[in-house]
Amino acid sequence: MDKAPALGYIGVGSNIRPEENVTKALGLLVDTPGITLTAISTFYRTAPLSDPAGTMFTTGETSSGPDPDFLNGVLEIRTHLTAPELLERFAQIEEALGRERADNRFAPRTIDLDLLLYGVDEGTGTSPEWQEIASGGIMVHRDIQKRGFVALPLFELAPDLVLPPYSIPLRALALSFDTPGGKAESALSGGLRSRFLLT
Repeated sequence: MDKAPALGYIGVGSNIRPEENVTKALGLLVDTPGITLTAISTFYRTAPLSDPAGTMFTTGETSSGPDPDFLNGVLEIRTHLTAPELLERFAQIEEALGRERADNRFAPRTIDLDLLLYGVDEGTGTSPEWQEIASGGIMVHRDIQKRGFVALPLFELAPDLVLPPYSIPLRALALSFDTPGGKAESALSGGLRSRFLLT
């Protein structure tokens, strides 16, 4: 019997031609052998996080003024890739879409793909056995607890999720945020679902 695919949640963000680059990133994900896209949250248009250093950035298209807004959302996948293999694939997609890794993490980016959670189904009928997503025993991406534009879209996809390793209900965490911090892009989100989800 083939091993059941793992469950993964991916945070997606872009503030350089975001509609174009989010669409391209999803296309590259679904074209990856071993990855099946199973759910797409609502995407939100949110203001970029403030850089404590007050640095102004250029994107190659604009030379001054505030950084452009982000599109942020969350994807659910089923996959036969391991967590390290997923991270490697994310890096390949980011590179293919022209992601430049600046020293300052507040710089604009064409695409940002983050593995939020990764769990293996042990066939017990309960929740997946959550695995490390980064060295040092990290099992949950820190942005779930810090960013409404991550926690609330994840909650939309998995309202009964309990976050490892301390059994924190996602519901309580998500509801601690007043809003995702931006405007829901319902038409864009619906278009992505129609294009990329199997019916």
